[in-house]
Amino acid sequence: MAWEMDEVHYDSVIKELQKFHHDFALGSPHLGRPCDRDYSDYADMYDWLSKRLASRRRLLLSALSNKMQEKVKALTYEEQQGGPYCAAFHLLKACLKNAELRYLDEVELRDLVYYPAIELHWDELWDHAANWYAKAHMRYRLWDHDGINAAMSYLFVACDMDEFPYDPELRSEPAMTQDEFIGYLSESLLDVQVCNGEELAYPVVGLGKPVLLGEYLPLHLACEHSRLSLYQAYLSWLKPKKK
Repeated sequence: MAWEMDEVHYDSVIKELQKFHHDFALGSPHLGRPCDRDYSDYADMYDWLSKRLASRRRLLLSALSNKMQEKVKALTYEEQQGGPYCAAFHLLKACLKNAELRYLDEVELRDLVYYPAIELHWDELWDHAANWYAKAHMRYRLWDHDGINAAMSYLFVACDMDEFPYDPELRSEPAMTQDEFIGYLSESLLDVQVCNGEELAYPVVGLGKPVLLGEYLPLHLACEHSRLSLYQAYLSWLKPKKK
């Protein structure tokens, strides 16, 4: 039978569910075995396993969210500075059962907190934790002068210092419309550097008070006044570049 041909795959899934349980102490839901049916081909069996696995992955991520809820109150002020990915990084480390793993850096965690057979890995868990924290606990700042100044430094100054990939579109003429620029900035802010739970502050040079851009309200939620202020700042930064 096709199932017998894929026992190795099934066993690897079980082992990684157990490893996930051991790493986060969340429980390892039983997949069951398709012993009540005769699977005539590999595709039939694989469909069964994929559906079962998708269901168990959702259960594990839900259990992880519950555990983060237990840990979130223990976050320090410093661990909550920056965007949701900063707090999420520290939350995930706090959820790890093995205390030794909590002292590892981001690169090492990517190598060790990795479950390919169940299609879970550190970055996916980090995305899940950041989205959960943003919805449940993140308190964003409203866009102010410091934030707007930092955003312009991030776009125009950081790229000149090789801290952000230069994009000719940013200084192209004619200038972007307001909607085009806000969309461009929204995408760019997703790439603000976060390393080991710490966000890089901007401006990168002495042009004002350094701030953490991840703390500011996502632009799709910002009011029209904030969006207009950002756009006007963009037009102002363009002026010295014109011939």
